Amino acid sequence: MEKLNPVDIVRAGKEAVPSAVRHTLTDAWNIVLGNRVAQWQLENIVKTQAKSKKLFDELGLKPNLDKIPPRYGYAWFEEAAKHDEPDLQDLFATLLAKAASGDEDALDTRLLEIVTKFTPAEAKLFHYLADAVEGIENLKSGSLNHGEFAGFPLQSLKSEIVDKFGDAYLKALEHLISVGVIQIIYMVTNKSVETVHDMMERSKGGLMAFAKPHITQAEMITMLNFSALGKSLIEAVKLPR
Repeated sequence: MEKLNPVDIVRAGKEAVPSAVRHTLTDAWNIVLGNRVAQWQLENIVKTQAKSKKLFDELGLKPNLDKIPPRYGYAWFEEAAKHDEPDLQDLFATLLAKAASGDEDALDTRLLEIVTKFTPAEAKLFHYLADAVEGIENLKSGSLNHGEFAGFPLQSLKSEIVDKFGDAYLKALEHLISVGVIQIIYMVTNKSVETVHDMMERSKGGLMAFAKPHITQAEMITMLNFSALGKSLIEAVKLPR
């Protein structure tokens, strides 16, 4: 018995259906689906723009649409129309409101390209980490150790994310890294190592009891911190408090 080839079956079916009928079915499908997609996009834009207007009213911002270049406006419209999730609409609404107020960070079209790749989980995690960095920097500014925030230790951060949000949010963390919002930093520290001879001398007391171990061992620590674009996004969506 001759084996049937799926490719031949599909080709025979297409040939059996008249061309006019095929085009009619295609046009009908495009009209139905196209209308639904267009309506969905319009609803997304209306909701997001309404949120932008609400921000203007609540924060007393003065919009100046002349400050928004046509290229930015087109990019914002195209990307914002793709999202019906409230968390992402909030981000796009804030970017538009800040851009119309002349904020240079918000006018960066690269941020639109980044935010459109977010899922609601990534938006939530982004805000959580941004608030954490701001809190840490505020604490450091009031202390003697007021240097720039070095970053989150990777393993500690992963444990905290799992405890607070669940295992699924580790994927959100990976995606924030892949889109360039968060960067990986490798730090080398010197860790003091006490030898058996040191411990024996220490046990004798006297001055050696206060001596520091004289052998050090390099230790690699993996840290995560916001990239330059990530920091720009934080500033672009930061609202006055």
